[in-house]
Amino acid sequence: MAAAGAAGVGIATAGTMAGVKLLMPGYDFAQKNSELQAVLGVDKQSPEMQALRKQARQLGDNSAASADDAAAAQIIVAKSGADKDGIVAQTPAILNMSLANKKTMEENAALLIGTKSAFGLADDKASHIADVISMAINKTQASFEGLNDSLTYVGPVAKDAGVSLEETAAMLGALHDAKIIGSMAGTGSRAVLSRLQAPTGKAYDAIKELGVKTMDKKAIHGQSLPS
Repeated sequence: MAAAGAAGVGIATAGTMAGVKLLMPGYDFAQKNSELQAVLGVDKQSPEMQALRKQARQLGDNSAASADDAAAAQIIVAKSGADKDGIVAQTPAILNMSLANKKTMEENAALLIGTKSAFGLADDKASHIADVISMAINKTQASFEGLNDSLTYVGPVAKDAGVSLEETAAMLGALHDAKIIGSMAGTGSRAVLSRLQAPTGKAYDAIKELGVKTMDKKAIHGQSLPS
């Protein structure tokens, strides 16, 4: 009798645990939405929150990420100061970067948002920025960390010199191929770009001045990375 009772308790406990596991994703999603709501300072049923919940669920349904992952990415973007439109624009790009390069969403968000800010680009360019970063990493010897360090140093100067993100990424990729990596690539190209005045061909001229010959001028002006 006691054994039967114990077995019954065990079955009930197992059933309870299974129920908890089943409910956890919904609970986690609700918790993340509450945090997002607090960061944005809006009402739970506001148009902003309704749109963001819808986006998170759609991303969870249509990508390898979950709705929880999407909501977590939304929080990261919101904490950078973005409004609803900025969050909607940048969240998919950050999720896709994280899925592709296996870095954390925080790391990818910092790189994407920092690059966007350095080059003065709009929120709706987030997916393109992510593509440029990913191509530089995939098509050259630049690592995630190396490109991140390089862009930190050279981004603002490149923007002031009129050099595009595409040209800058191509230049940094070529420098990494030549074993000039990370902050060395950033500081070297920053020093050169700060001295260049002509409005065109700057990235190519910078590479020539640094003694790097792994990319042709046509590729840079076509704003494509070396294959």
